[in-house]
Amino acid sequence: MSMYLHISMLRCFGTSMKSTHLNQIRSLHGSVTKSCVQRSIHLSPGSIGISSKKRLYKNEILLAQRRIAPGWLYYTTASARKEQAAAVVNAVEVDNPTNTAEHSSPEDPAKFSIAITEGVLEKSSYVLLRSFVLLQVCGLPVIVRNARKLLNFSKKSLGPEITNFLLTKSFAAQFTGGETLEDVAPLIEKMNRKGIGAILDYVAEADIEQDDIESKPNVVKGDAVSSMDVSSVLETTNIDDVAKEEVPFMLNRTMLDRREGALAKTYFYEGEDVCDANMEVCKTAIRAASTQTSVTPFAAVKVTALLRPQALLSASRVVHLLRHSYPRFGAVDLDTLRHQRFTKSNTRDILDEIKKKYPDVSPEQLDHMARTIDPDNTGDTDYIDWTVFCSQAWRDQALTAALECEPVTDDEMRQVDQGMERASTLAALAQEHGVRMMVDAEQTYFQRTIDLIVMQLQLDFNASTPVVYNTMQCYLSDARQRLHIDLETHKRMGVKSGYKLVRGAYITQEKDRAEHMNYPDPINPSYEATSTQYNNCVRDMLAAVDSDGAEVMVATHNAQSVELAVNKMRQMGMAPSSGVFFGQLLGMADHVTAALSSNDYQTYKYMPYGPVDETIAYLIRRVEENSTMMGGDPVRAEKHMLRQELYRRLTDTDLVMP
Repeated sequence: MSMYLHISMLRCFGTSMKSTHLNQIRSLHGSVTKSCVQRSIHLSPGSIGISSKKRLYKNEILLAQRRIAPGWLYYTTASARKEQAAAVVNAVEVDNPTNTAEHSSPEDPAKFSIAITEGVLEKSSYVLLRSFVLLQVCGLPVIVRNARKLLNFSKKSLGPEITNFLLTKSFAAQFTGGETLEDVAPLIEKMNRKGIGAILDYVAEADIEQDDIESKPNVVKGDAVSSMDVSSVLETTNIDDVAKEEVPFMLNRTMLDRREGALAKTYFYEGEDVCDANMEVCKTAIRAASTQTSVTPFAAVKVTALLRPQALLSASRVVHLLRHSYPRFGAVDLDTLRHQRFTKSNTRDILDEIKKKYPDVSPEQLDHMARTIDPDNTGDTDYIDWTVFCSQAWRDQALTAALECEPVTDDEMRQVDQGMERASTLAALAQEHGVRMMVDAEQTYFQRTIDLIVMQLQLDFNASTPVVYNTMQCYLSDARQRLHIDLETHKRMGVKSGYKLVRGAYITQEKDRAEHMNYPDPINPSYEATSTQYNNCVRDMLAAVDSDGAEVMVATHNAQSVELAVNKMRQMGMAPSSGVFFGQLLGMADHVTAALSSNDYQTYKYMPYGPVDETIAYLIRRVEENSTMMGGDPVRAEKHMLRQELYRRLTDTDLVMP
């Protein structure tokens, strides 16, 4: 039986059975058995539950795509499993040295694919059962729709302590790393040993109920500010009175709570001291990330935690309008940007058209504009030059007024500067500790200013290494266009690009707001269109990594997108350590993470932590996010795999459940 086990292992690794293989197995058999005996591990049929060769052969089929040893190794210690699997691989490579070269050649790369069963044998039955139950719960619409109500009911009927205990053992255990940095340290160490990094984020956030709105007058709610100071924000009840380009940046009092429909953390402004406190939390996360010496450390930062959302909203409106004031803006479309081709225009013609369209622009202002968009006096300019001009011009109140934009106030500029200063402090700390700082994307009506802040940080800190990453939400219809503009800007400025690519976290909120305020929906028309754009952005970033020294975090649970990225890397001859990183949320898409890490690709888990009673909003978002994925084939396959594996372990049979 033991001999059959080793023959099965060799089959599992896809090798041919030669006489030399059999000789190696005979010698290997003795050493492996001795190693297992020393660890008090018994390989008898009774102890490992193998009742027949039929069952073992079926295990070979089940595990063929797992790239690990057969199921019997599950019953050994972790160190023994690694030694035994490595011994078989080494035996195969010694006998067939050309095998590795065949599969690593850039001209004929091995196709990378992800099996739903990746990593399952490393998990305990309890963890598998918990994952299965949570997937089932997330698939019940009545639970998802009433999650907050059910939590409140539980707290009233069972009490906060019992409710928090149940959350700790279920959702919190699945989706968060613990309550404190001390709690998450063992999990991080365990992940690092497998080559998986942790991206830490303290997720405690205010869960303000609607009844609290009037009782907290100084708290910024939603798109802009409280009733005490909305006079500085453009507000209208009649959308027809506003230019269509300005509508997305208007304050709408009926949609004040930015948490509604969001799958990402939401911050509310409660004063400069709170922004300073948020900055200190980010500093702690950066320092904690730097302790992961075996991987490239990452930390996440959210700009709305560092300044007043009102300032982001107003500045975004001005920047957006300034960009659209470019006379040739209609020609700036994806067709011209697909290969980063930017059409040059005569600088004097551009200035003449601006003067004609905006007669209030003075000769002095036009002269300043000319020096900005054509600093080398080449006589030509393009849209990239114009975006650089806009990154400065939004502060010029007289110029923006002449260009028919309502200027931002002095107070709003001060608030943006304070947020920029905090973000710069964090970027400097990240650079000092060798940490990559990823700035999260947020709602579209904030994003223009966030992009400005990130671009300035990248100009300051990304000269030789991409310290600061921006985030692109690929469900936005203009995502690829904006990515190309940034890549070209970085190239001209001589800095390294860093980007995290995600599908997006605010789709429901963005769609509802666009419909309610009657402006064009910024979201792609379908999930398929988003996936196409995501995959195209991955290809674009891989090209930038290969040619310009950029870096990218491919943050997705979608196995097809990950397979595309890895196979494209192999086609291009890019090593797993070439500046391409992969990320998934803790507790989700573990098979994707396992497949990547087992092939030496740089893989990370986004690891939230914080007190359970303060992470309720985050846990609910995970329930909601899972619910949107329940109808997909990958989730159905994962649930089926979990059910079959649990049944196999509980019954010690290979009977297939109905």
